[in-house]
Amino acid sequence: MAAAAPTLRAPAGARGSVSAQIGAFNTRAQAEAALARQPGAAGKRIEEVQRNGQTLYRAIATGFPDRAAAQSYCSGVSGGCIIR
Repeated sequence: MAAAAPTLRAPAGARGSVSAQIGAFNTRAQAEAALARQPGAAGKRIEEVQRNGQTLYRAIATGFPDRAAAQSYCSGVSGGCIIR
C-alpha cells in the first residue's frame, strides 16, 4: 500500500522532524481545509492512505522541533492530534 505524494510540502527553511496529524478526512479538500484552519506549523502535507477499503486523507502539520512544540500546537486543535 503506497501513499500518494503529498500535495503540500514544508517550506525549504522548515526545521524539525516532529509532525502532528490533525485528522483523517474523506476527501483531499477536507484535509486541505482543516490544515488551512490551523496556522502555526512550519509546513503541511497530506497523506493518502487506504483503511478497510476506504481512501482517507491525513492532514499533517510538520516542522516542529520537538514533541513539546507539537503538543503545544495540538492544544489548539479541536479533538487534539496524533504526534508523529
